[in-house]
Amino acid sequence: MEYKNNLKDRKVNKEEIALIHVAKAKLKLTEDNYRDILSDFNVSTSKDLDVQQFNNLMKVFEKLGFKSTASKNYKASNRFVSDKASEDQIAMIRKLWYESEAVRSKTEEAFQSFVFRITKKISLNVLNHRDIVMVAKAIGELRVKS
Repeated sequence: MEYKNNLKDRKVNKEEIALIHVAKAKLKLTEDNYRDILSDFNVSTSKDLDVQQFNNLMKVFEKLGFKSTASKNYKASNRFVSDKASEDQIAMIRKLWYESEAVRSKTEEAFQSFVFRITKKISLNVLNHRDIVMVAKAIGELRVKS
């Protein structure tokens, strides 16, 4: 997948360097083997890699058997390929809303109004993962009025 921004504009950050070293350890690479792989990218240290080189290095590690436990959506050039809330996530908060004993008006209009009050976003289609978490937490914190 190619990104719109130039991947050679940014060097790797601390998290990406840490991921490289996790892969190195899990693959049980010797220091010499690790340096040989880095030399294929014309660098002597991981700190000198740009983002494109980092992505290519991670592909090399995957071919060697490394399986990252990092998010499947993670890409170095932009932290998450898609942070947009999925239909399942939106359905989950809608279900929380309709099943909550604290909700008096169980209508779509009331639900969307509540989501707007929490996120300040007028459409469910523009919610992201953080918004879903905020809404789910807010619904969970609603209290039943007696």
